[in-house]
Amino acid sequence: MIQILIKTSDAYVPKTLSAADSHQLLQSSEESTLPSSLKQKLQKHWNTESTFIVGTNTLQNCAWETMKDLWEHREPKSAYEPISVLILNTVYQPIDQPEPIVHEVTKLKKIEDPLEFAKNTLYTEDTIPQHLRRYWDKRYTLFSKFDEGIRMDEEGWYSVTPEKLAAHVAERCKCDVIIDAFCGVGGNTIQFAQTCKKVIAFDIDESRLECARHNARIYGVEDRIQFILGNYFDYVSEIEADVVFLSPPWGGPSYREVELFDLISMMPISTKQLFQATSLITKNIALFIPYNSNIGQLLSLPSENQHVEVESEYINNELNSVVAYFGDLAFGHC
Repeated sequence: MIQILIKTSDAYVPKTLSAADSHQLLQSSEESTLPSSLKQKLQKHWNTESTFIVGTNTLQNCAWETMKDLWEHREPKSAYEPISVLILNTVYQPIDQPEPIVHEVTKLKKIEDPLEFAKNTLYTEDTIPQHLRRYWDKRYTLFSKFDEGIRMDEEGWYSVTPEKLAAHVAERCKCDVIIDAFCGVGGNTIQFAQTCKKVIAFDIDESRLECARHNARIYGVEDRIQFILGNYFDYVSEIEADVVFLSPPWGGPSYREVELFDLISMMPISTKQLFQATSLITKNIALFIPYNSNIGQLLSLPSENQHVEVESEYINNELNSVVAYFGDLAFGHC
């Protein structure tokens, strides 16, 4: 597997190239100057006269740390900015590890007490639990219309995608029909409904699904979303879509406590099984995973020679997450 990095005087800069250009890059020897035609393209893109050097890097067991260096050298600086690199001709031998047990995270969970549901999804500054206070302080980052009555259960507070990030992903995934396989309280679902003609949103938790429906109503997009209380795995052979967005549970905020997040052993749902099942629907898949994920394991998911674009997402100068785009999404053509 080859990761293309372009080295300037300040940092290694990732650059998305066409297949033909990438092939030409790979023909260049390590630490050699780029062919003049490619150098001109890159200089035009980055608006610099720096000397470009080819760098290659095999990602076996490392997190996506390369992007951190680039962040300090970006222009212009903004509250939210994605940084991406296209990885071509992926060839990776996965590490053999046992698949995780997934029973508890695939069982349906019904609303048993409507009053308790209302109490635990509509918080105020006085009622928000102390352990969720850090998320409360970022509530307008999560939903700009929070004050209009946004509902979130406890898991929703720490798992919902920040609105600007969700809007960016939705623009990348723009299509006729998209599936949000784990919609949660609707952060991504709402944004997909603003760029796609139809959204099919799954969740196994009725409370969370009702939060998503309620929140979509606030944003005026409920009519474009089909909400399904059910296990996404049970529907993969029955549904059709142009794109599938996968944001599986990460096991709670504890993912931040490890240096390298294992996508096989630490995920409540097998990332490998999830990707294989989704491939029955479409090759156009967007996978949302922790910022410290093992990228080597990520690259073992697609078939050989399938392209994948890995995008690091920053919010207010902090690396927030990683989104991997497969199929036509990797080129932004979907």
